[in-house]
Amino acid sequence: METKRSDRLSTVLRVAEVKEAQAAKQFGRLQEQLLYEQKKLEQLLNYETEYQENAKPAAGRPVTVRRLQQMSQFLAQLTQAVHQQQEQVDNINKHCETLRDVWVEAHQHTQTMQQLLGRYRQEEQRQEEKQEQLDADEVNTQQFIRGKQGP
Repeated sequence: METKRSDRLSTVLRVAEVKEAQAAKQFGRLQEQLLYEQKKLEQLLNYETEYQENAKPAAGRPVTVRRLQQMSQFLAQLTQAVHQQQEQVDNINKHCETLRDVWVEAHQHTQTMQQLLGRYRQEEQRQEEKQEQLDADEVNTQQFIRGKQGP
């Protein structure tokens, strides 16, 4: 017996659903990483602001040149760390957008396969009903012919 188109497409649909699930999982994991990296950036920015506020000399308190150099050097390192973290967030965000596009495409493919499968099944159901009607008509015709021929 020949395999129905809907059965063959069901296999394709299962593969599409697996690919969609994998894409969604990857996208979800990357979104979590993005949130984590954004939080790190926010913490660095807060620390940088706090350090700058605390580094201001208090009125009447002298600050040595060495202390100013140390604070300036540390602030430069902190600013560099902020820039690096911002780049990390930007890169992950771009990758996140790419994975989102991959997931959306996989989702659309799955939906298309589901719709096509629905149409195939409806068509097969109509063909089965048509064949059943033809078979019933054939049986009725045979009974009618036998009835006319007499016992």
